[in-house]
Order: sequence, then structure tokens, then C-alpha cells
Amino acid sequence: MSSRTDSTRAASLRAGAALPQLLDPDAYLPCDWDLTTDHHGRSLWLEIFERQADPLAAAARQSDYADADVAEARGRILRMVRAIREDPTAIGPRLDILTIDRRRDGILRECGVDDPFRAIKNRENDRALAELEARCAELDALPEADRLPEAIRGVFAGNLFDMGAHRTAEMFMGDEGPRFRACLGRVPDRPWGIDDLEGATLEGFRHAALFVDNAGADAILGMLPLARELARRGSRVTLGANELPSLNDITASELARVLEIAAPLREHLESGRIAVASTGSTDPLIDLADLDRAFCDRVRDADLVVLEGMGRGLESNWEARLSCETWRVAIVKVEPVAERRGVRLFDGVFRREPAPAANAE
Repeated sequence: MSSRTDSTRAASLRAGAALPQLLDPDAYLPCDWDLTTDHHGRSLWLEIFERQADPLAAAARQSDYADADVAEARGRILRMVRAIREDPTAIGPRLDILTIDRRRDGILRECGVDDPFRAIKNRENDRALAELEARCAELDALPEADRLPEAIRGVFAGNLFDMGAHRTAEMFMGDEGPRFRACLGRVPDRPWGIDDLEGATLEGFRHAALFVDNAGADAILGMLPLARELARRGSRVTLGANELPSLNDITASELARVLEIAAPLREHLESGRIAVASTGSTDPLIDLADLDRAFCDRVRDADLVVLEGMGRGLESNWEARLSCETWRVAIVKVEPVAERRGVRLFDGVFRREPAPAANAE
């Protein structure tokens, strides 16, 4: 697919439908953080986007993109950052993390660098798949009461594979990043920065919609074991993933290929209890009012929504209110998010919101 076609397709995918569980879609804003007026927040985020430019270019070269295309993309991203510093409305009337992400990814696609982290994602997917059976066996050996806490620890550990945060991107830029076991060792002890785990359970959901984040250990060793635990208890599980690449997020087509060879989940895939669906998104954050219509139809009866990763649950959708139980699960890897949400850097967030009383069964 040409970069111009890819860019046009990305724009068209954002003319979608609202998640059926989203309360008051007309008043919904994906990002509650308006960087047009928040000078301090804008300064911090522009520094992050500026700092991303070099590792992004290095990763694109590892993925065999042409040097000239990579250099053009890097230059245009840096010019975008400078333009926003001079005028917060340079790329539109409202500035937030999502609008900057979309413009950066648009630049990459226009320059023909549509999937700069492809090589790193493929490497980390292979490494994580090699550990999946052992990870599921570890969970299987635990008492039932310990499985959800350990599954969430696994989500936190996997979520450290994040090429959008410079502190973790540095860990994975070499030939090999840290093993999952080492990442588990970095997960802080409870209580986490936001810790609503005591009220949570894996039981009793008819359909769980899990919005997954990054490739590698994040999706494969974090979210797939969680999906398996839900399916074992009778839930249908839809794994919602991006349609097009963005940073090191896993796409729906990539996740489907992973599941074809993920032996511990085979029985649940064959029964249809676990399935992958494209959200239609092209971004590392997610706009719940702008999803693929077929995805929304598929998850219409979901009574659990899990927003995994900083982008989907902390940088966007922090204030979103849903008609069903909602979990936001992430490790905090950048200072502005830690500051904004009142937690420490590299702390865990497990924020649970039960279904509103009128909708609870």
C-alpha cells in the first residue's frame, strides 16, 4: 500500500461509530488535557515528541526504510514541534496528545515510513511467543484467588515495552530488550499508585472487550493470559487492536497472526470464546466515539471494558464514563502522566469503575 493511500485510509477510518457503552457521546472528549492553554503540560509533551524523533528514526532504519524518507520524516516532525512551540494552534484549534500523535503519524505515512517499529515489534513478538506457554502454566499453578493479581502484574510488566516513552524505548532499542521475567521484577509491590484490585473479579462477565496496546510482551504475555483467564470463566473476549500501525502498538492483523500459533489459547480460539477485531483506530490513544462500526456492533453486549496502556486509559479516556464495568490498566512511564494522575513514575495503575447502579445486573 502506498503511503498516500495509507494516509487517506487512516483519515477515513476516523469517521466511525461510538462505543455502545459510552455514556453521553455528544459531551465526550477523548483527552481531558487541553494543551492549548496548559503551558507547562504543552512544554513537557513537546519535549517528549522532540526526544522521540531520533529513536523513531533509528528504529525505522532497522525496519529497512530508505534513509532519505526517514530523514524527511524526522525533519518534518521536529519542524512540527517547533511550530507548536511558537503557536499552540499551529496544527488545529485544539491541541492535546491525540492531535499531536495524529499529526506525527500522518507525517510518517506521508513520508512512506508507515511502520517504523516493524522490526522491533517482530523481534519482541517472537521472544514473547516463546515464553507464552510457560507464563500461562505459571498462572494455572496458582490458587484461583491469586490469578487476577498475578495476571495484572503481567500486564504491567508487558506494558514496559513502550517505544513512545524514552525511558523504556532505550531499553528495547538494542538487539534484545529485557526479558519478561526482568520486567516482572520491575513491577512495584502493592499498593500500586492507583489500586482498585480488591473490588475486581474475573467472574461473571458475559463479554469482555479488551483494548490492547503494544506488541511483544505487552499483548502476548500481559493481555493474552488475562483474556485466557476471563475465557476460562465463561466470558467471551474480544481483543480490540489498531487497524494501522502507530508506534509499537500491535495491529489487529498482527495479533491475529500471533493467535494462530499461540497454543495455550487454541481451545478458546476454536470455540470462538476469544477473537480479535480491529477497532479501526490508527493512533496510540483511542477515541471511543470514533471506532469501526463493525467493532462496535461486535462488542455491543460487552459488560467489561478494559482500557490497557497509558495512551488508551490514562492519556485518553480518563474521564470517559461507560455503562459497564471499566478497568484502566497501565504502568506510568512518562513524567507528565505521573504528575497529571498523581502517581509516581513507573508506578502501576489499576483503576476500576463498576457499572453505574442503573445498569448493573
